[in-house]
Amino acid sequence: SFVLSGDDHYKAILNSTFEGSSGTILFNAETGTRNPKSAIFSLVNFVDDPDASSSNVVQYMSQETDVFESGSWRSLRPFVFNNGNTIVPSDLPETDVDRNYIPSGLRAVGLVLCGVIIALSVGFTVWTK
Repeated sequence: SFVLSGDDHYKAILNSTFEGSSGTILFNAETGTRNPKSAIFSLVNFVDDPDASSSNVVQYMSQETDVFESGSWRSLRPFVFNNGNTIVPSDLPETDVDRNYIPSGLRAVGLVLCGVIIALSVGFTVWTK
């Protein structure tokens, strides 16, 4: 009978190559991840199409700006951000979170009342049986 262990299955996958939707799939024998040299990705920028846009309608065209192939990114043209600039905009400021916690004194009162309710519930349960 043929028994396939997890380790045998893993090694068989690492040694396999096949055609996928993004090209030939190869695996890195050390990490088990996809070999980046076999991956092709593209970064597409959608920008205003001045030829097709009018005062009532805005249409966009896609522009390939960067391509990842053979393990590295290659820039084809600058990426245009929504403000029309090619300069990367600054990150949003970090938000200040006000958790609005209950003060310690009120929390202690709440916990004491909770304990009293639990004790009374258990006491009345025992008393009525």
